[in-house]
Parts: sequence; C-alpha cells; structure tokens
Amino acid sequence: KRPDLSCYASKPVLVSSASPGAFGGMRAASHLRTLLAGIGCLVFPQIFVVPSALQAFSEDGSFANETLSERADQIAGAFVQLVDKLS
Repeated sequence: KRPDLSCYASKPVLVSSASPGAFGGMRAASHLRTLLAGIGCLVFPQIFVVPSALQAFSEDGSFANETLSERADQIAGAFVQLVDKLS
C-alpha cells in the first residue's frame, strides 16, 4: 500500500542544498524539486545552493561569503512573500 502523502498537497516548499563540491548539491536539489512537485507541493522556482560548503560558513555558523549571505536573504525573502500571498 502506498503511503498517504496528501498532507504535502499545496504546501509551499523551498529547496536548498549544500555540499563540499563546486555545484553545492544542485543535482540532488533538482531531483528533490521534481519529487516534491510530484506529491503536490508548491515548489518555489529558485533553489538555494551552497557550493564548497566546508569553507562557506564561519565559526559562528554565518556565511563566510557576503554574496552568499545576500543571495540567501533574497531567496528567503521572496519565499516568505509567496507564502504570505498564499495565506
């Protein structure tokens, strides 16, 4: 019997990934987007990836790179706006 995945229907999701490689887990994130859409999630079109993740964070857990931090803020802000509109 297949599990009931209806609890995911119409739920907004933002996919992000991090990896030590140069692509930041983009291939896995792209696959996850497809799977989430397949179970009815409202998948945000942008994916936030963190390449070279071993060097991407400071000791305190913040982004070591200002550009990456700004990108995270931009994507998260756009996602929050979408969720607000759906509420």
